[in-house]
Order: sequence, then C-alpha cells, then structure tokens
Amino acid sequence: MARRHGSTGSIKMDPTGGATTVAIASINNWTLDLERDKEDVTCFGDTNKVYVLGLPNVEGDIGGVWDELSSPDFLRIAMGVVPVMLELIPSTVTPTHMFKGLAYLSAGLECPADGAVTITGSFVAAGPWTIEPPDTLLLMRMEAAQRDREQQDRDRRDRERQPDRERADPTA
Repeated sequence: MARRHGSTGSIKMDPTGGATTVAIASINNWTLDLERDKEDVTCFGDTNKVYVLGLPNVEGDIGGVWDELSSPDFLRIAMGVVPVMLELIPSTVTPTHMFKGLAYLSAGLECPADGAVTITGSFVAAGPWTIEPPDTLLLMRMEAAQRDREQQDRDRRDRERQPDRERADPTA
C-alpha cells in the first residue's frame, strides 16, 4: 500500500467544462467531501436504529496563495456560470489516480495585514463524478454478484413454474 505526502497533490481544471485540464497555479490544498444522505427508517421492534443511504454529495474546498498571474483568472472563472471540469489528484507520483467531474466554483480572497494574501474556493458537483482508475477488482466482484443474483432469480422463477403437486411431492 503506497502512502503519499500531501505536498505532491494537485488540482487541474478546464474552465470550459471540457477534458483539457491544466494545473491551477498557486493552489496548496484541496478537500473533497463525499458524505451520503442517511435516512432513518427505524421501525417498532427494531433493536437499534436502521438507515438507508441516499446519493453521495460531492463538494469541497480549494485554497492557495495569491498569484497575480493566475489568481485573477481563477476568480473570474468562479464568477461565471459555466461548470468547470475539475481533477483532484492526491499525488502527482501516481497522476492517473484522481477524482474528477464537472463542478460549479465559488471563490474568495483574504488579505490580512499580518500574513499572505490567500485565495479560497469551494465547489459542488454539476454532474457525475468518477474515481479513476476504476477499481478493477471491485468491478469484477460486482459483476460476479450480479451474475449470482440473476442465477438465483432464474432458479426462483423455475421453482415457481413447477406444478403445485411437484413442489408438494419431490419424488413425482
């Protein structure tokens, strides 16, 4: 299992929402929140609370330092209405591992008298997000589970089609 230091992280963006992303200059942190809705479906007689899961929320924050060459563009893009394509890369050591999708940006600027001028931003999903590369082992397990469910459904339908007398007397 490879562990990485955050210093090799990156965030890329295509301001048109397309697939040609480039690194955003002077960004030094990002967060991603994939929290899911949870609905309480506890009923009388349950011995503990029971929940069902809804869709995941995709949102996060971006932070960095003011750069006179790139920060104004970031702020202009955030003030627009076109969703951007974001690629959040935990480590440039393995740049093909990322979270990506369309997002709406918001941005801010902080200028303290006793510190560096910083930019902040937040984003929310404007379309589907993916984790790349796909987890091949997980996909294989999901496909196998689906095949098992389909086989169980076929077996159940076959049993239901048998005449009542055959179900009652298995030797018939």
